[in-house]
Amino acid sequence: MIDQAEALRHLVLRRERQEAGRQTRIVTVTSGKGGVGKSNFSLNFALCLQRLGQQVLVFDADIGMANIDVLMGQSSRYSLYHLLKREKTIWDIIQTGPENLHYVAGGSGFADLLDLTPDELDHFTEQIGKLQGRYDIILFDTGAGLSKEAARLIAAAEEAIVVTTPEPTSITDAYALVKMVLALEVDVRFRLVVNRAESFAEGRTTAEKSIWRPNGF
Repeated sequence: MIDQAEALRHLVLRRERQEAGRQTRIVTVTSGKGGVGKSNFSLNFALCLQRLGQQVLVFDADIGMANIDVLMGQSSRYSLYHLLKREKTIWDIIQTGPENLHYVAGGSGFADLLDLTPDELDHFTEQIGKLQGRYDIILFDTGAGLSKEAARLIAAAEEAIVVTTPEPTSITDAYALVKMVLALEVDVRFRLVVNRAESFAEGRTTAEKSIWRPNGF
């Protein structure tokens, strides 16, 4: 499982690779369970980064529940599915949303990305590699839960933002997700976002319950 994640990381968008003086970072947004506001956070985070002068590309990688385009009130003609089927290039599937935010819509074919042959992986990395230096940040909005799909995308990132809420099951699942990824011995820095906290104290308590200390948030 990790072989392809390492390929995505090292062959495509590692920080050491630069073009035109710009470093492109991969950031993954994920959660231990659904319903915590992950996609809303991803979209708003991306828009905030845009307002700060960062050039951002959002990949909707939420298998079966792709909705970034819906949240933006957009209708997407092409998705990652068309890239994987070699029907379109990476430039064809990048679309523009509010405030000039660039995004790639999800699609039913996204699952194909997770079990690519070496030839297919070469094609995918070649296409995504063309983005190197064109964006400051590429943000993957993954599916929720302890799936191998989410784990692979997290492993391919340089940073992972875990979204949770004060709900006990959300805390438990966030903890388990981080623990599972760390067990893969990949170099990913985790950040934690506590959504729907009613006070600073509740947010801090939730964060303390969610921390997996060997890596830390």
